[in-house]
Amino acid sequence: MTANLVFQPTMSPRGRRMVAAYQRQLTGERITLQRRGSPDCSARGRIVGFSEAEIVGGIQEGQRKLIVFAPDIPWPEPLREGDLAVIGDLELYINTVDDQKRRVDGYLVAYEATASGR
Repeated sequence: MTANLVFQPTMSPRGRRMVAAYQRQLTGERITLQRRGSPDCSARGRIVGFSEAEIVGGIQEGQRKLIVFAPDIPWPEPLREGDLAVIGDLELYINTVDDQKRRVDGYLVAYEATASGR
């Protein structure tokens, strides 16, 4: 385990395994997150494609889905609409954030965000 892997004392063994699995899967790709009034931070994450059901459900062309490892974000407030995500030369505006979908036993493992170019 690396030093920045964060477990809550009450986290279940299943929760610990899921956090460790996310950490392994997101190794190598870094997203720089920017928020006005806060220092930039670097978090593990990746851009993933939308499913056909999501595209039919109102996703607009040019939008991307981001998975961002929550324990890497040091900000006191959660990831939110209006934050910026920079991946290489790509700068994306965070449109929506789901902090419920990727929870394990109540613990936030990763944010799932919809983002589009600026």
